[in-house]
Amino acid sequence: MKKQVVVTGLGTVTAAGQDQETLWQSLTAGKPLFSPITRFDPAPHRSRLAAEASSFNAEDWMPKPQTRRMDRSTQFALAAARLALDDSGVDPSENDGRRTGIMAGNALGGMEFAETQFYNQAVHGPGRVNPHLVVAWFPVASQGRISIALGLKGHSKTFVADRAGSLHAIGGAFRSIQEGRLDLCLAGGTEAPLSPFIYAALERTGQLAQERCTPFEPDPTGFLLGERSAFLVMEEREHAVARGATILAEVKGYAMTTDPEAGVTGLSGPECLERSVSLCLSDAGLRSKEIGHVLADGAATRAGDAAEKAALVKALGPDGHWTASVPKTVVGEMYGAGGALQTVAGILSLRRRTILPLAAGSGAGIPHSTVPREAPLSHVLVVGRGLGGLNACLVLGTHPA
Repeated sequence: MKKQVVVTGLGTVTAAGQDQETLWQSLTAGKPLFSPITRFDPAPHRSRLAAEASSFNAEDWMPKPQTRRMDRSTQFALAAARLALDDSGVDPSENDGRRTGIMAGNALGGMEFAETQFYNQAVHGPGRVNPHLVVAWFPVASQGRISIALGLKGHSKTFVADRAGSLHAIGGAFRSIQEGRLDLCLAGGTEAPLSPFIYAALERTGQLAQERCTPFEPDPTGFLLGERSAFLVMEEREHAVARGATILAEVKGYAMTTDPEAGVTGLSGPECLERSVSLCLSDAGLRSKEIGHVLADGAATRAGDAAEKAALVKALGPDGHWTASVPKTVVGEMYGAGGALQTVAGILSLRRRTILPLAAGSGAGIPHSTVPREAPLSHVLVVGRGLGGLNACLVLGTHPA
């Protein structure tokens, strides 16, 4: 028999700060947290706004010498992982490290760290290159650092899947606990996309907006970037009950699909995404009408939004029992960390029985609410997509006290 998997802790680092209450207030207000970029000089760019984690201080979480050995994305991850553990009330040293894992999503790696070292090599020569570059710029760096810091020895993995990575990480943790390989797992993602090189490349693709992110509008303008990390503590239910943990939600189902017709630089078409949603509902043993809220991907492109809307309408029905929200309209597009933040938002919605609004100016083309609204939520759906036709879906449910 498959084991039940529950969530007992949440940890986030975002432009809203490092606590759940401030994040929740930002999401319910629907007010975007974008401001002029300070991580580098944005003057040469058309898009000059982002949701920076400006209140984050790495030295609050680790000794100063360690900060020089890792990228900002890994610093975020260590902080968010510790926040999640604190929220859960679990001490990894008191658990069997062989049955405790870490699953992390990351798309861009430690590019800010790497870019600085490329400059040192070009301008000052090889003697100025930080030797920690060889590990600091890999997407797997956050998984490794968390594992080392906390003594986690169980089944672990990093998922590099563009914007779907952290949903795959949560899904991987779900399966590993469900099938008995782990008792407890930290799962989530991290991203620090505000390096000049990455920013220039993304702007060249035409994906970045200049003022705001407006998914599902008739003429969407793209997205704005944000810095963040989000991690969950996931446990086998009996393990959580035995230690007296507060159960925040239950992970009910997970599915992934890939649409080869999307090509290397495209998002999935509606048929393949709808299949992912339907498989996820089947995995959860739920009917479509049991989903009350959707934390949508919201690509903020005409084709991407049309495909997601068509998939959701086909899988869930046209409207009436569900509404959609897109957290990136408030905290920015965060690539490998996006799905994890959507999951946190979904859990907070379930806990507070509140549907999140879409930020002002968004959502005309999909069922949504313009204000936070109380509702008897029992299940929410989280949707993630990545370039190359990658899809990931997750269903979360309330858990009886």
